[in-house]
Amino acid sequence: ILTPPRPKCVNVALMGCVDFSQVQNVYLTAKKYLGEILSAVEFFDEGSSQLVKRQLGLENPLEACPFYVLIETSGSNEKHDQEKLDSCLEYLLSHKIIEDGTV
Repeated sequence: ILTPPRPKCVNVALMGCVDFSQVQNVYLTAKKYLGEILSAVEFFDEGSSQLVKRQLGLENPLEACPFYVLIETSGSNEKHDQEKLDSCLEYLLSHKIIEDGTV
């Protein structure tokens, strides 16, 4: 079986959103800014975050928000990929599309 090569670098960012339209805007912005290195976009709500905390004892690194978006990038050039992700996060924060975020 032929499989694609394992990416040399993987980055993950978690962001908090106040409503579902922000979640949708995060997805559209990530597609625009991250293009070929975007490997996953997932979202979950505060109830899911509380369940993870209660069942697994894992703390949410962000302030409580109604929704969260997780973005994963995979690429071959760590510096380039980090710059693209940083640029995307800067845009999202400066345009108030997300409330908080961490890499």
